[in-house]
Amino acid sequence: MNGLLRSLVEDPAPTLVIEVSTDGIVAVRRSSKSAALQRAERSFAPGTLDPAPTRPNIANAGEFAAALGGALDDLGPRSGSETALILPDASSRVTVLDFDVFPSGAEERLKLIRSRLTKAVPFDIAAARIAYQASSSGQGHSVLVALTPVEVVRQYEDALAQFGLWSGFVSVSSAAALNLLSDGDMTLLIKLAPSGLMTLAAIENGVVRLVRNVDLGSIEARPADELLNDLLADIYPTQVFVSDSLGQSVDQLVLCGFGEYLAPALELFPKELGCAAKPLESRDGPVGRRDAGMWGYLSLS
Repeated sequence: MNGLLRSLVEDPAPTLVIEVSTDGIVAVRRSSKSAALQRAERSFAPGTLDPAPTRPNIANAGEFAAALGGALDDLGPRSGSETALILPDASSRVTVLDFDVFPSGAEERLKLIRSRLTKAVPFDIAAARIAYQASSSGQGHSVLVALTPVEVVRQYEDALAQFGLWSGFVSVSSAAALNLLSDGDMTLLIKLAPSGLMTLAAIENGVVRLVRNVDLGSIEARPADELLNDLLADIYPTQVFVSDSLGQSVDQLVLCGFGEYLAPALELFPKELGCAAKPLESRDGPVGRRDAGMWGYLSLS
């Protein structure tokens, strides 16, 4: 699917990609002449990152810089400074807006989006970076929107600048991960972040119809049956809402970031929810909790 990225990646894309999650960093450098990839990964100490759109995200700048620098060192010498930066889902607000009429001019579109969301987000929308992807949907338009306060993005960009890097492209993990989905009948993407944030996104024929976020709290070391039942308590009403409000039953579930919970989820969810389930996959197989956005970005080139 086109997702939120394709219209933003028209120029030659950065060959260095960095995805930040609440517990670590993944850095990938791709060859400009082939599909070959180099990958490096570093973990954070707990409390290093506390992402939200309403506060500073990097709580321990020294620990963050050490992890970033270590990953870059592992990749070795680099020839350029431009970077694609993928932020944690919790750092931003991602939503879907429906419009009967959506203007063609970029300035008019942004004005309309800001007007609709001014009272719906807990930060100053006038000082937010906005990325959007508009798609025709029935009689109107569905617009996938990602908003991140400028000061939040700047904190990550300042960390990159310490190593002579600048962000030629910025996105959010869940929005980027949508590019790994194939066009088809109604699909419900269920993405778990290391922080315990669950993102639910309903996609039909390449059009994102709904995005919902649920904060589950810590999911580490929880018994599988307990966690999966908690997930079902939020997934089921979303599935019902999609059927009742969007007029299309969910055809399949696509799971991302489930880690050790993936196998039991793939067994339980089809029984409880009545539709097929499969993992979100990249060219190298199922994606992990830290690299879904990275793989979504790389799928565009």
